[in-house]
Amino acid sequence: MRPEGVTAHVRFVPWARALEMGSRGEVPGILSCARNADREKYFLLSEPISYAEFGFAALASREVKKINHLSDADKYKVGSIIGYTSSTELTDAGIEHDLSPTDRVALKKLEAGRIELLYSELNTTRYLVKTELEGVNLKYFLMGKRAYHLCISKQWPDAQSLLSMFNAGLAEIQADGTFDSIQRKYQ
Repeated sequence: MRPEGVTAHVRFVPWARALEMGSRGEVPGILSCARNADREKYFLLSEPISYAEFGFAALASREVKKINHLSDADKYKVGSIIGYTSSTELTDAGIEHDLSPTDRVALKKLEAGRIELLYSELNTTRYLVKTELEGVNLKYFLMGKRAYHLCISKQWPDAQSLLSMFNAGLAEIQADGTFDSIQRKYQ
């Protein structure tokens, strides 16, 4: 953030690779991370930078009953993305699931019928369907909301200082309205 004199360079890579690079300190940080115990071993998490809905997506044409809990998905072929918190939650709940390297690949599997449910962040799912999967209609089963953070690698030199500078810059742009202006562009 410029007010603090730090310039960020963003590079897009598959999520599992981003986690690996960050945990080894090859990059200063990764965007954006949900909090979980495994991540906190390797990363310092900023104050929340966004909130997102997570849950299941299914083809509207499929016979999928209402899903209120993770356990309700156990009777379906479920997919998720490698390294996502949603995959960890499925594993912890004992639900077998197919793993994809990206949201795009997982959605293609859903469209092709290789999975019946995709458990992931729903805003991303809706955006990708809208922009890349013309004619595909999905129904959504909201499971909740979660906060997302900038994750600073604990292996990066002076990581705590970098986190403090980020949080200070974040507080500044939240206070002056810049943060809300940026958020509105993506809604």
